Amino acid sequence: MLSAIESPAAALDGPSDLQCFRQALLVTIAFFVCYFALFTPSFQTNDDAEMCLAVLGEVTAVKPDTRIQFSHNLIGQVLVALGQISASVNWYGIYLLASHAVSVFALALLAFSPSSRPGNKVLFVLYLAVVQIHSLNSLQFTSTSTLAGTAGLLLILRGDVFRERPSRVAIGASGIALIVLSSMIRWHGLFLIVACLAPLIVVEFIRHWRAGNRNVFALLAVSGVLVGSARYAHTQQVNSDAEWKAARDQQQAAARLIDYKLLPFDEYRHVYASAGWTKTDYHLLNWYVLSDGDVFSTPVLTKFVEHHKPSSGLIPPGLLAGTAATVVLVCLHPVLLFANLLALAACIAWKGNRLPVALTLAAAFPLSYSILAVTHRCPVWVQYPVLTTALAVASVVAPSTDKTSSSTPAGRLWCCAAILIIGAIFVHRGSNQEVIKRNATSLGEIKALSTRNEEIYIAPVGFPLLSLPVLTREPGLSDVRIAFLATGQLYPWANKLTVDGQPLSIRGLVNSPSAAILIPKEFNGFGPAVVEYLEARFRMDVELKLLSRGKSFDVVSVVVKESRQQQE
Repeated sequence: MLSAIESPAAALDGPSDLQCFRQALLVTIAFFVCYFALFTPSFQTNDDAEMCLAVLGEVTAVKPDTRIQFSHNLIGQVLVALGQISASVNWYGIYLLASHAVSVFALALLAFSPSSRPGNKVLFVLYLAVVQIHSLNSLQFTSTSTLAGTAGLLLILRGDVFRERPSRVAIGASGIALIVLSSMIRWHGLFLIVACLAPLIVVEFIRHWRAGNRNVFALLAVSGVLVGSARYAHTQQVNSDAEWKAARDQQQAAARLIDYKLLPFDEYRHVYASAGWTKTDYHLLNWYVLSDGDVFSTPVLTKFVEHHKPSSGLIPPGLLAGTAATVVLVCLHPVLLFANLLALAACIAWKGNRLPVALTLAAAFPLSYSILAVTHRCPVWVQYPVLTTALAVASVVAPSTDKTSSSTPAGRLWCCAAILIIGAIFVHRGSNQEVIKRNATSLGEIKALSTRNEEIYIAPVGFPLLSLPVLTREPGLSDVRIAFLATGQLYPWANKLTVDGQPLSIRGLVNSPSAAILIPKEFNGFGPAVVEYLEARFRMDVELKLLSRGKSFDVVSVVVKESRQQQE
């Protein structure tokens, strides 16, 4: 039954390892040259923007800080050191792009390996055009982590496609390095990869065991030791830093609650009441505004999650059975692995509005159904990396049906690919230009509003800074003082953010001569929520005073009309 997945070693008349290396390098260079000629990379989430600014020592951090919350401290140390060498370069963005480039090259090595067929090359080029361009247009550290880990794992599992021993040694070492890099960018990325690629891992284990190839298991063992050592060193460093440990604990408690769909307040009012939260607090939770530690403290968040934990597990009970069933299907014919990965991608891509279609596709592939159950209430940072991982693996390891000796099937595939590639580029370019233009307007408005250094503009979320240049440092941004209420105490440097000398909080904004709230048009309900919050929590009669109105934002201050306590 396993005959269909025997060793993919190259035929004797195939290209040499050096030729494959040159082809992969040429494709990678050509792709990134074309990308930068047509597109402008940008950040997808405010997490990356704030970590970027932290290592630069701008806006959200008082000085360059190595303690980037979601990644290994060694990465922060290297980025801060590079910033001291050249302050005009955005080293955080460079590091994410470099990780993508190395990962794409690793995948290209497998796609253009001695045993690959034209169909494999077509699928990989389609992956670059349809998926990888979007990933670069929306840089995000979790997606970067899963891409690097996927490339590293595939290099180890599929490294036997190369003939020469030096090539296999280099491929194995590169695979270990990428897996370690993945864990350092974001620890959770490895768990997403394992959950997504479980059938492939099991099938490859069976193949290597039958072939007597124990080197694969040794390489994975070395990877595990290095990953564990790096994780242990990072954890010890965090635990020895009181600020960092407090920020990590609150971030983890908040993420377990807010990263997943919150229970509807009206339906679960009694649940929120058990934590002492009102409907206004519920809205602030949705906005990730956790700056008032007495209301959203780590113990309160932890206790709430323990008693009312959402379905946030990455491995549901059905995953093991689903993996086993999928392995059986793959053993019957390897093309079913490709079909399973496509079904997985469809399940995630159609989760929101085409759930019946996704369920229909997933019914034939148990693993996809399990992943669908996992991602049904998961945030984008889980859904999108799993989707891109599935498509990346499908483009590299899926067996093609055409024969190398026949040019007609390959020619037809390339014609179809060319049409899809051109269409994908047009779609990506249009959306990319629109996002860049909108974000540039937002950042320009912030800089125009912040004309006086003593003013601090408090925004509910950090998305205005998604317009930060990924390759260079934004000129003039160091003169802008802006903090994010959404930051709360989730970052180790957050306790240094003050309003009139007091720790940053919503209450600290009241009657502050130096603080104002920068409210994006998309969040026009945030201002009334602040008023309701202050009235309910601190019995204050407050109102919003409009200071200026912009194209993307309104700038308001919070003014006390009259305290209820004084009235009494």
